[in-house]
Amino acid sequence: MIICRDLEDRVNLLEKINEKLTYLQWVTAQSAGEQDIQTIYNILINGFEQICGLPKCVFFGFRDGTYQPLIVKNEAVDNVPVFCEAVEKALDYARRERVAQVGDMREEGFCSPECGKCAGTGLQLCALYESTGNLFGVLCAYGENDIAYPDKWLTVLEFFSMQAGLVLENALLNQKLRGLSNTDALTGLYNHRYFYEQIKKVFKNNCSGRKYTTLVMLDVDNFKSYNDSYGHPEGDGVIKKIACVMEGVIGDKGIACRYGGEEYAVIMPGVPLEEGVETAWRICRAVENCGGFKRKVTISAGVASSRNNNNLQDLIQSADSALYKAKARGKNRVCVE
Repeated sequence: MIICRDLEDRVNLLEKINEKLTYLQWVTAQSAGEQDIQTIYNILINGFEQICGLPKCVFFGFRDGTYQPLIVKNEAVDNVPVFCEAVEKALDYARRERVAQVGDMREEGFCSPECGKCAGTGLQLCALYESTGNLFGVLCAYGENDIAYPDKWLTVLEFFSMQAGLVLENALLNQKLRGLSNTDALTGLYNHRYFYEQIKKVFKNNCSGRKYTTLVMLDVDNFKSYNDSYGHPEGDGVIKKIACVMEGVIGDKGIACRYGGEEYAVIMPGVPLEEGVETAWRICRAVENCGGFKRKVTISAGVASSRNNNNLQDLIQSADSALYKAKARGKNRVCVE
């Protein structure tokens, strides 16, 4: 009878471990191709909740030597996720060991008798690292797990730690690569390719929603002369500083792009033509009054709206024509087509 019970326990244990490893496969499958980092966080904490079998979970991000709760799972459930000095000690312990199981915070020396916040609390802890050894954070489930063999349970957590760390590292790397592919290296503005991707989307969405798209095209006046006089490094400085000035003026009203060379573009979704013209003038005046250049620098702008242009190509052409009109009329000004 004892042998049979032992065999039955082992079968039950293997079934539980297999179930938890299945959740790990689910995490990998769900995160494959996912681009939104917040969604990745949710997938990881949902998977950790299923593996631990505990409804109360927190992902503590680790930045600048401190822990910050990035996601709290099931806040409405009893067993509120306290975050006190004792829990921080447990997180530090998991950070050193990679995974950890705490049966009772006070009995295991994490919680002092004076605390009272987390006495009796059990924790399941899983640190997530990138391949270089930097810590992303620690997943923490509050309560006791359902595997009675600590060594087997810690092995399951080890698998989760390694796989989840890779998932998070890949997601962040892909996010970084997408950012680099969309960004102009000199100015930090969106690049020419991204400009065309976005204006197609904005134009289509605004047309279907009966809203207008305003486009502002800008070009630095006499830039070749500035480059010839002071050299390309100084010219690059002008390009960068104007980009910074533009972003300060535009705020969240538009999408600022480096169109090419010394030319910029601002896509303004849902913004009427008059407001686009006003914004263009503000950029011109801000650049004109900006210090730090070898000589006075100005910028010209052309503005067009989908209100007067039925297709995207006409909108771009109109803004470009207005820009050339501003150049022909003396520069440092805004024209509308």
